[in-house]
Amino acid sequence: MQEIERKFIIRTIPFSLDKYPYEDIRQGYLTTSVDGSEVRVRQKGGQYFLTVKKGSGLKRQETEIAISQSQFQELYKATADQHVEKKRHIIQDEDRVIELDIFEGKLKGLMVAEVEFKSINDSRTYRAPSWFGREVTEDERFANRNLAKYGLPLLDY
Repeated sequence: MQEIERKFIIRTIPFSLDKYPYEDIRQGYLTTSVDGSEVRVRQKGGQYFLTVKKGSGLKRQETEIAISQSQFQELYKATADQHVEKKRHIIQDEDRVIELDIFEGKLKGLMVAEVEFKSINDSRTYRAPSWFGREVTEDERFANRNLAKYGLPLLDY
C-alpha cells in the first residue's frame, strides 16, 4: 500500500485534548536503512503489527500484517533500545484526520502531527492549521526510526 503523509512539529496545542480519543503506541525497529526502509513492530492499543516501509519523505510503500501479542513481545525484545512510545490523538479537522503524536520516554516533550493524503496533488494543496509548526516531512531526523535510534535532534526544532 502507498502512504502519502506530511509531518509537522507542534509547539503548543491551543485547545484541550480531553475530547479527542487516543491510543497508546509502542513501536520498536528491527532494522533500518539509510534509504528510509525499515522493519518495525508496533503495539497500538490491544493490536499488534509487523510493518515494512520502503522509501522516505512524503511518499512511501507500506506493508503491514497483524501479529499476535506473543509474537510482538518476542520481536520487541529484538529491537534493543530502538523504541518510541507515544499517545496518538485522533483529531478531525474538516475533511482531514490529524494524528497528533505526543511522545513519552526518551522523546518526552516532542509533539508531531501527521496528515495522510490520497494523492501527491492532494498533499500539495493542504493548508495546515495555524497551530502547526515547522514541516518536517523531508527532515529525516524526525522519522520515527531515527528518533528511536538517535533520540531528539540537537538543533532547534
